[in-house]
Amino acid sequence: MSTIRQPAPGRPSTAVVDEGLRSLAADGGFDVAIRGASMEPRLPDGTRLHLRRPGLLLPGDVVAIRSGERLLVHRILGAAPRKGGWRLLTQGDAAPRPDGWLDPAGIIGVADLPCPPILRLKALAGFGLALVRGIHHRLKR
Repeated sequence: MSTIRQPAPGRPSTAVVDEGLRSLAADGGFDVAIRGASMEPRLPDGTRLHLRRPGLLLPGDVVAIRSGERLLVHRILGAAPRKGGWRLLTQGDAAPRPDGWLDPAGIIGVADLPCPPILRLKALAGFGLALVRGIHHRLKR
């Protein structure tokens, strides 16, 4: 799983850190180094990314998003209305399954990377497959 290194214990809360990072993203963006192998081979461990304020998000875009105590750097597969609001489905390029439904309010920034059409199509296909798996799982209950 590709993550951004978090502050040591005793440091500001994740909400304070997230707000500061969002502010930096809005002021032209900032650079981060990702850790982990979940975005390989396209984004190997140690890759530096420039994150900027999110605008229109599309399947295939790479975002830094809060998931519990971690910040994930994963690709958006799609979005759907769920439980009173919209939720994003993300997944690392090398991960076998999506991360689960995440709140778009947790987005810290979007990577300033070109996304070739083939990666957008692959993300959409992954989103469709996740939806079919979810429907199949509910029908089996």
